[in-house]
Amino acid sequence: MSRNELISENKQLKEDYEVVKSLLEELNTDSQEKQEFEDELKNQEEKNQDLEKLLNELSLENDKLKQEHEIFKTQLEVSQSVLEEKIKYENEFRDQTEKLQQI
Repeated sequence: MSRNELISENKQLKEDYEVVKSLLEELNTDSQEKQEFEDELKNQEEKNQDLEKLLNELSLENDKLKQEHEIFKTQLEVSQSVLEEKIKYENEFRDQTEKLQQI
């Protein structure tokens, strides 16, 4: 090979080297970005699981509160009914007492 051919081949090899080097850097960057993406995805999945767990806990608590609400509502209705009966009997007693006093 002549000197000029060697120089030309050397130049071409250097250019090829730079292209390969650039491609390798891109691959490394892509690999890092992929790892970062996978890490972020894993974090999001963990957060999602935590939120689902919290949602289930809140749902159970909500059901419990609904049951308690129904119990208190029933107790209130019974209390109101008892109070109305008491008032009715007190009024009847008062009316009877007034009638007796008039006699």
